[in-house]
Amino acid sequence: MYADPMKRLFALAFCLVLLLCSGSAYSESWYENLGYEGDVQVTAGYSRFSASLDNGEYKKTSNNLILGLANHNFWCVTDFFFFGFMENIYLGGNLVADDSSSLTMLFAPAVGFHINYDIDINLAFGPMFGICSFSTGGKEKADFTWDGIGCGADLQIKFFSAHLFSPVLGLSWSHLSGDEVNVEINGDDEDMDMRSSADEFKFYAGVSLNF
Repeated sequence: MYADPMKRLFALAFCLVLLLCSGSAYSESWYENLGYEGDVQVTAGYSRFSASLDNGEYKKTSNNLILGLANHNFWCVTDFFFFGFMENIYLGGNLVADDSSSLTMLFAPAVGFHINYDIDINLAFGPMFGICSFSTGGKEKADFTWDGIGCGADLQIKFFSAHLFSPVLGLSWSHLSGDEVNVEINGDDEDMDMRSSADEFKFYAGVSLNF
């Protein structure tokens, strides 16, 4: 049986929220010579969503609004370089036509660089899981929903990083692929073997709480 993708995603989202809330548990360095820096970020922005099903038989491209939550946990090797990991979760949707949406989660190794003028540059790359959906118009309206695994990357600039609150700007990319899709046509739905792929480029701004 093909498990309900929303149930799987909500379970993973719950685990991710626990990870986000656990950042304070790392306030003491695991190695006495390495200092710790962490944050929790709330962001919003724009994404370019593109999906292809059944080797391009069904395609969708849309401009979406995104809302995100992220967490960084870094250990400082020097005043310039630090390393660790980050997690983020993004919800995206087309508010105009309400015909495409995505929910993605990234858990990845990360590195950071502190440069002059109290600015940090953070970079992460790693595995990702998510759910995507889109609708087609016409006489027979079809709704497609699928989950997938893939990879993602996140690059951001944090200003005034030594302060309690910092503005952030960033861009993120995600790629997901799967092999089974739930198709609903005129109220009847069915799980079908169908190759899927989705790419999303996100541009965001937000605020970071640093600790």
